Amino acid sequence: MRAVTEAYGREEICRGSVHLIGVIAAQLLGPPGEGRGEESVDPLRSFIPAVLARLSRFGAMDGRQLPMVAGVLTAAVLGRPTVAWRDQYGPVTPPECLAPGCTVWLLADLYDFSQERPGALDELLTASFRDIGTED
Repeated sequence: MRAVTEAYGREEICRGSVHLIGVIAAQLLGPPGEGRGEESVDPLRSFIPAVLARLSRFGAMDGRQLPMVAGVLTAAVLGRPTVAWRDQYGPVTPPECLAPGCTVWLLADLYDFSQERPGALDELLTASFRDIGTED
């Protein structure tokens, strides 16, 4: 992790994590409006509060970062670009860096659980990155 941080910088790693939050949320929830009829659960009222409640119990994460995570999750749920949403607030501060990583970890765990297969998200992302690498 230290080598990656030195190579790309803390801010880029954080921005990458913010992007992954949007990707994983889309995988968990599907596209906005699709399959979200009146019978379905509203992710703004259920998904985001559940994720924030879980994150607030992470001892390593600074709880003052939860509003930024809430905004990123809201952008993701609404189908907005999460990195662009975060970037409008200026440079990433050192205390903020851990929050997106913790959120990615939590969402990845939730995705694996929803697929009933440990490592399911890793497989999905690995295949996606492999496909990106083969595109001309």
